[in-house]
Amino acid sequence: MAGRLVLTLILVFYTGSLAEGSDFDNFGVISELYTIEQEAGANIIACYASTCYARSFTGWIYNIDIQDPYNPQLEDQYDTNAALYALGPSNRYHFTAVQHPDNNIRWVLVANDGYSNWEIVHIADEGIGGNSGPAGIRAKSNHVYVCTAGQLSVYDVSNVFDISKIGDVRVTDWVWALEIGDTAAYVATTAGLTIIDISDPSQMEISSSLSLNDECRALAIDGTTAFVGTSGGKLFAIDVSDPQNPSVISSINLIGDLRDIAISNSHAYVVGLQTNSKVIDVRDPSNMEVVYAMSNDNNNGWGRSIEVREGYAFIVN
Repeated sequence: MAGRLVLTLILVFYTGSLAEGSDFDNFGVISELYTIEQEAGANIIACYASTCYARSFTGWIYNIDIQDPYNPQLEDQYDTNAALYALGPSNRYHFTAVQHPDNNIRWVLVANDGYSNWEIVHIADEGIGGNSGPAGIRAKSNHVYVCTAGQLSVYDVSNVFDISKIGDVRVTDWVWALEIGDTAAYVATTAGLTIIDISDPSQMEISSSLSLNDECRALAIDGTTAFVGTSGGKLFAIDVSDPQNPSVISSINLIGDLRDIAISNSHAYVVGLQTNSKVIDVRDPSNMEVVYAMSNDNNNGWGRSIEVREGYAFIVN
């Protein structure tokens, strides 16, 4: 039975004025793309090169050409036939973590260089985290890191047709977001921020956990500072220069349920539910300041995911 038709909205903002240090006179929506899908809208967006990838709750992946941000075009779409939880574009392949609706198998999908001929090349069937799906996936060099509700796993993808798991580490709390640094993985959980030593992917171990007394759903890393957004609407700046002893630098109340953060030119772009999307000046993490708030007419100011690329911000809501 066909599901109801829902519009997926992708908003494009020009952010060049921030890089140039001028005001916000030219900052705002320059284009919108509506894609009609069965059953549910999109909630994750990831960009690589001249393409954005939007994922849906029900497993659809949309490939969107953003060579001309003023006129984004839907190039292709693919139905994974499963709950799609995370996207991780890389320099050659596109890794996607999904959860099968019947047996909870975690899949890692790989697309070819043209991002059109999708093919399942690996099935990870550990069944980690009960019935929970992957919370994040990130590609780094020849490794792919996949985080479920209770565990971070790393796979060797030097040969994508012979993927092997090389290590894992348990994470105590429910995981909402994952970022990978040079020697550390950062995980936003229901309790706070967890930092994991990944200098040896085969022997990963927890470096520290910092409680923030709220459910943390959004995460971005900028140098030695982690920015964490909570479901209670608070944005934290955290010093992670010492992975074994992270400390809160400051926080700012933004209201709403914060879902994603992107950092560009010393500004944090924050999107969420029950709130309008905002830009925060984070040049001084100890004194963060809201410098722009999007109009919230018809809830178009809400956002579930954001990417910033070459002077443009892409939002899906």
